[in-house]
Amino acid sequence: MWFGQPFSTRVLRSFFASGAANLGTGLITLPPWFAITCATTGRTSQVSASSLVTGLGANAARARNVGSGTGLSVENAGTNYLTYSVDLAGADWQAGAMATSTGNADPAGGTQARGFTSTGSQYGDYNQKPNVQGPASMRTHSGWCRGVTGSSPYAHWRGTTAGPSSYVDVTSTTWSRLSITEAADVPVGQGKMQANFETRANEPTGAPAISGTTSMYGYSWQHESIVLYPSSYIPTTSAAASRAADVVAVATPANVAPGGFFDLDLLVAPNYADTEQAADHNLVYFDTNNRIFIQKTTKKIVLRIGGADVLSSALTWSREAPLRIHAMHRAGGRKLDVAGATSGNGSSGLQSAASAISLPATSYLMGSNTGAEECGDLRHLMILMP
Repeated sequence: MWFGQPFSTRVLRSFFASGAANLGTGLITLPPWFAITCATTGRTSQVSASSLVTGLGANAARARNVGSGTGLSVENAGTNYLTYSVDLAGADWQAGAMATSTGNADPAGGTQARGFTSTGSQYGDYNQKPNVQGPASMRTHSGWCRGVTGSSPYAHWRGTTAGPSSYVDVTSTTWSRLSITEAADVPVGQGKMQANFETRANEPTGAPAISGTTSMYGYSWQHESIVLYPSSYIPTTSAAASRAADVVAVATPANVAPGGFFDLDLLVAPNYADTEQAADHNLVYFDTNNRIFIQKTTKKIVLRIGGADVLSSALTWSREAPLRIHAMHRAGGRKLDVAGATSGNGSSGLQSAASAISLPATSYLMGSNTGAEECGDLRHLMILMP
């Protein structure tokens, strides 16, 4: 227990993603007291370190596990600007020197991975369509890759031709989702926005030559603008494609805050590191003056009741790190405990009491009434007797 009576004697309702049904399908069963909505169809979710599920429908409650635990995936809006992204072929792809193949097993259980074979110091097919149809700049690239024959590194995988940091090596024969976040926004223009395998020296600048014969597979690549971390894969064909933000609504807010008070134990895993946060991220939202959120400017967890804040220390954390937050708003006082961060964990101590919240018609989790502000996984939520 963190404080007071043991949780087991005070739990009113709970959600544990790891115990929910349907995980193998990429879906997760939610309790009846909250629901998730998103109008976008054909969404995807990574369900292990080496696999993903595609073709998930509108309003799907998506399970997500990238290798560090299962959660309900709740994402903000996003766009993939790389065209013909599934099999890395199509009208916007230009032929490289590497031999290619089709019909290879992919991490989604299909056969749409594209194969590339290098005899040494060659380049693969590349896509430059974002040069003409994307926004002013790009920042983060992601894609599924794996080595097949030869030895590590099998290739340099890159998202741009912008500089020495714009690649990662393909080092494993197991599927993995690689990502590159540029040091600064990369202006879209000829010779800047690509996606391909390279084994040539200094392609990108600073990359060593891979002179032996290697082969590798690629599948489902993505270019995202401005954002500093990859969101879930968004399939594209001849044009960019977008995903709407998830909205997680509690239709009866008294289920979370009976009588306008609450005692909540959350485990959330932001998909972003502390240095990658772009907006305040609401975790529990009643209204602007009554909510729990991760504050962008201070990197603190904020328990805001009636406009008055109880604050954690400034936190540091890495991508996917589960943060455990215990937030209490009782008639006898307010308290905030945080654990799981790299630094800044601890307790606020008992703070002065505040009046009960005047509950709105609907409250929200992992975002507000307009949807998620950032991408994160809800691992568990326990609602305790306040």
